[in-house]
Amino acid sequence: MKIQKESGFNLVELMLTIALLGILAAFAYPVYEEYMQRARRIDCENTLMSAAAVLERKHSVINKYASDGLSLPTQCPRESNKKFYSVEYNLAKDGSTFTLVATPMGAQASDTCGALTLNHVGEKGASGGSISACW
Repeated sequence: MKIQKESGFNLVELMLTIALLGILAAFAYPVYEEYMQRARRIDCENTLMSAAAVLERKHSVINKYASDGLSLPTQCPRESNKKFYSVEYNLAKDGSTFTLVATPMGAQASDTCGALTLNHVGEKGASGGSISACW
């Protein structure tokens, strides 16, 4: 009588495969999260710069920074159900200066850069990290 060799995985091989996948996932997921935070931050930086350009165009017409009559974004991304940043516009009463502030929220709240700022002279800032790393 000839004995046929069984083919397939035994329990030890299966457990080793699962352990390897777990180790890979433990390294890959944080890298993925960091990539997503960086992508969301860049999207919001572009939104801030676009809003600053709109304010500058208004300034070139009426010689002061004013938001009346403008459609400025209040969140990043601008048109989405998910909110990753809340955008505030701090305009001086005399219209001579402005500061845009994007505060992280939700999944972006753990971003090390913190709140992003942009002012009327183009100075960029980040409350939690270096400007070169965050902008």
